[in-house]
Amino acid sequence: MPGEEEDHVLEEAKSFSTRNLRQLIGTLEDDNLLKQIVEQSLQTPLHWRMPRIEARNFIDIYERDNSKNLALLELAKLDYNLVQSVYQMEIKELSRQDIYVYYFNQIASLTKSRLNVFNQI
Repeated sequence: MPGEEEDHVLEEAKSFSTRNLRQLIGTLEDDNLLKQIVEQSLQTPLHWRMPRIEARNFIDIYERDNSKNLALLELAKLDYNLVQSVYQMEIKELSRQDIYVYYFNQIASLTKSRLNVFNQI
């Protein structure tokens, strides 16, 4: 069947890389940034992670890097915080809309029940 051979090759590549990365972790010191990145990658593959959360995780790791570019780090933090503030405003607006929908539905149900009473008279 088409694709079975490719799946087998991909599974072998995954097994090979996982095995070698686990060996690499054993040789690195605990405070090594590469070790933290590799452990995180083995725990959850990159394509399964949410990009904004991954950005925050990488900011934390990059902050501890001795060769970091301070301007780039500051830009990444500003970008992350800006996007977070937009998300917060959107959530606030959505929750406000939910309240309006709730009250509209309450008024509509009261009006409907009153109309039923008038129709019965």
